[in-house]
Amino acid sequence: MTRNAWTTAVVLVAMLLTVPALAAGLEAEGGKLVSLTSTSSPGRTDTIYTVPPRSRLVVTQACVEHEAMDVTLGDSVLTYGREGCTDFSPGFAVAGGQSITCQNDSGLERTCAVVGVLEAVPAPKGPRVRFYDVR
Repeated sequence: MTRNAWTTAVVLVAMLLTVPALAAGLEAEGGKLVSLTSTSSPGRTDTIYTVPPRSRLVVTQACVEHEAMDVTLGDSVLTYGREGCTDFSPGFAVAGGQSITCQNDSGLERTCAVVGVLEAVPAPKGPRVRFYDVR
């Protein structure tokens, strides 16, 4: 095996070993890649995930198994009433304390999924702004 072919093979193996580790939810620079699922009974709306305080979830994909299902954030529907996945590029941030839900009106038990990056929100730095009433 030539030196260039050997180097290419080592790089490819390293990449293949890294991708499953990130998909499993391990720490990566800037956040943690997460895949969240919820299996909901017919006629139910279940919470897929509640973002922890002092964190944010950058959602990049929302998926449902049937067109009569929705992934929702508050009053906003993320899956546009079709089965399969909806991609968000570059993604959007869900603040700490907010919940993403799975609404199942399909008649059978089915699954919703959300993929994104969970990040810690840094504490504010420096002095805080103060406002004074000068009346």
